[in-house]
Parts: sequence; structure tokens; C-alpha cells
Amino acid sequence: MKSTIFETNLLPHKHLLLKISDDEGENIYLGSPFYGAPNFSGNKTKVNTLLILDLNILSDLRNKKNQKNIRRLLAWAAEHNAEITPLVALSEQQRTHGSPRYAYDEYLDALKTEYGWSISKKEIEKNYLAIEKISPNIEVNTALWRDYLLLIKKFYHSKVGFKRKVDEFIGYLLNNDLPIFTLGLYAGCSYFHMKANPSLYDEGLVSKVQSDMDIHGKDHEKRLMNVASDMALIQSSAELFYVRQTQEFNVAFIASKDVTIPHILTELCWAEVLVNSAGNFGRMGFRPESKSGKEIFKILSPHLESINIRSQDDNSVAARKINLKAIANEIFSQL
Repeated sequence: MKSTIFETNLLPHKHLLLKISDDEGENIYLGSPFYGAPNFSGNKTKVNTLLILDLNILSDLRNKKNQKNIRRLLAWAAEHNAEITPLVALSEQQRTHGSPRYAYDEYLDALKTEYGWSISKKEIEKNYLAIEKISPNIEVNTALWRDYLLLIKKFYHSKVGFKRKVDEFIGYLLNNDLPIFTLGLYAGCSYFHMKANPSLYDEGLVSKVQSDMDIHGKDHEKRLMNVASDMALIQSSAELFYVRQTQEFNVAFIASKDVTIPHILTELCWAEVLVNSAGNFGRMGFRPESKSGKEIFKILSPHLESINIRSQDDNSVAARKINLKAIANEIFSQL
């Protein structure tokens, strides 16, 4: 496909976040990172609804836990003709526990025995190959997010006020020629806003973000990678938007038990997705109902020209990633 930008402004609507809950199990949050339906401009192609499972949902399925809520999640998928994919979670499983084949087999067995869902052998083999193919990308993305989160934490813990913190964060990214991932930039700034305005947010969410942003303790690296995996999970919804092998599009929903996932899905959305020969690249924006978006965008606006004039050729992009790794290592060594 030639380089094409797909805006997600067709049939935009107020974001609907579903909370699947009962008195016995753990809550499951379900939402889409897309602003609305992508505008394909008359492009005749197949568009699928995709349900991406977080690793914590996959674990519940494998271990036969949280079954009432899982059943309701599967009912939603059936009602909306959504294809359920654990591939991102399985790729994360591969990063942390080696080959995901056993985990996938347990997942398939639980789907069939506990919920009456079965998948054809052809589909199973295709998924095995897909896991092997996308796992390296997930691993690379997670490593990038790990480094980016160290930058976010650096400014999250600075003693300055919210407005100055956002301004210094974007200034630091530009002055040090670092990548500006819109997902990371806006999510980080939303955490700064939450820290400055905790009364605007759910107490449990504030506590979880404080824990995610903590820099102390022996398990810091583990927590850092867990949050990086959450960011890679959201990013995967853009990367799976167009599948070149089948020439099909996927509009994704994400299911997770982590309360920070619905926070990001409620505040942010993919405003557009660029599809070209190198892959799929999403650009985030703030939802109209965002609690932090208007304030953050006002602070960032004076920097937009500096952001937009930066070269995006392959060498420049690669150099920024090298810069990110060097600065992240320096920050980590000082913690």
C-alpha cells in the first residue's frame, strides 16, 4: 500500500469505556484507543473488530479465574463480531517466560472447555507463526518504552509546578534531540496533571500511577518493564491496524484489569494512523472529554513548530533512539 494517512474522525463519539464487574472477580476494563471509525474515503476493504487481551486477562483465562467477568467479556466479543487476539499478551509472555506455545495451548484449552469456544487448526498454526513474527517488534517497543518512562519519571518527580513541568519536559525532548512519541508525551503529561490535581481522579487510579512512577525499591526494573508493556500494548493497536498479508484493517479494542489502561483510553485516542511501507504509525490526540488535555495542549502549543520541523528521515529517527538509550541509562544510574 502506498503511504496513506487514515483519520479516525468518521462517526466520532464520546468514548465509551465498559467496566465489567461483579462481586466475586476482578474488574475488567474494555475500551478502544481509536477516536472514531477510520475514514477509508471509499476504499473498499475488509475492516475487522479486534479485541486485544492484556497479559492479565490471558493469565485469568489460562488459570480459570475471574470466570464470570471473562464470560461477559466473551459475550461482548460475540455480540460485536470481534476477533479475540492474545498475540500481544503471548509476545509479552515470550519476553518474560520464554516460548509462549505452552501458554497459548492452555489458553485454547480453557476457551474450549470453560467457555465453549474453539479455533481451527489452521488458525492455530497461523497464530503460532504470528507470535514468532510480532514478538521481536513487541520486545523492541517495550525496551523503547522502558527508556521513555525513565524520562517521564525524571520530570514526574521534579519539584516544579505542573505548567513548568510540562514545558520543561517538552523542552528537554527537543533540546536533547530525543524521540517525541505522542503516546508517551501525552500520557506522561497526563500523569503530571494527575499528580498536581489528585482530587480530579479516582483515588485508586492515583495510587496506581504513584506506584508506577515510583523509583525506589529493588523491584523498580520489574515495575518499569510492566508499565512499558502497558504502553506497548496500547501501541500495538496502531501496529495491528493494517495487516499486509491479508490486506485487512483492524479497529481494536483493549481489555485489561490494569486501571491505568482505561485512564489512557479515556484521556487519549489515535487521531490518525499513517500506513506506509515501513509499518503503521499512530498519532495520539486528547479526547474532547479529557480532564487534562486542554491545559496540556495550551502549554505544548508554542513548541509545535519546533516539533513539526524536525527531520523524520531514517537516520534522524535512529539517532534519536540512540540518544534516548544513552540518557535513559544515565537517569537509571542516578536513581
